[in-house]
Amino acid sequence: MSVMGGRDRQHRLRDVRIDSQGFLLTAAKPLRYLTTNHLVSTGTGLNSLVVPPGAYAVQITVREADIYWNCEGGSTTPSSTIGDDAMIGDVITLVGPSQMEQCRAVRQGATNFRLKNRFYSELTDE
Repeated sequence: MSVMGGRDRQHRLRDVRIDSQGFLLTAAKPLRYLTTNHLVSTGTGLNSLVVPPGAYAVQITVREADIYWNCEGGSTTPSSTIGDDAMIGDVITLVGPSQMEQCRAVRQGATNFRLKNRFYSELTDE
């Protein structure tokens, strides 16, 4: 997993990049764009990604409010002491179905957040 953002908060996953044709590439395999959805918080509760069938990776763009997040799954609630924080404009990249399914987020303050989630599938020979 990685977080890419401004304000000197650069944590990059060395083996993930986007090529000139828009494919998300990992060290193991190239990935093809699958779909986009949004996750909008509606209060202070725990929020999970809605992962579409066939998804292998996701790029999450944080919009409208800062969040705390983690990929520990279950009922482990992210907070200032558990997991990581991400600010508006940061991009979180998760690779692998288990990371996506276990990703949880909560808002940091009183403002509901919006996450734009771009999902990718494995590129297969057709």
